[in-house]
Parts: sequence; structure tokens; C-alpha cells
Amino acid sequence: MRYIVFMKTFFNFIGNGACPMCKKDRECIIKKLIGETLKDMKDPENYGLEMVVYRCPHFQE
Repeated sequence: MRYIVFMKTFFNFIGNGACPMCKKDRECIIKKLIGETLKDMKDPENYGLEMVVYRCPHFQE
């Protein structure tokens, strides 16, 4: 029996990405939209999608 696994998305904060330094990190509309868009995509190997954001038009220090 094979199960359908849907895409898990997460933003990597360990690297030198912009998200951890942004004032809007907790209520980021871009991260929310990416997650909502990808949540129904199939990911049969259950790898997920890891992202690091280096530049963002909504970034605020």
C-alpha cells in the first residue's frame, strides 16, 4: 500500500538568511503564501522543501 504524502515546507534559519533578522518574520505573508501553495503538492519520498531567503522585498530590520 502506498500513501500520498503532501509537501512539508520549512525555512532554514541556521544559515545566513534574512528571515531571522526581519521584524515581520512571525507574520510573514510571503512564507504563509508559499506554505499554502505547496501544502497540497505530492511528495512521495517525504523529503519536504527546505528554503533559505537571502533577499526579500518585505524585509525590515
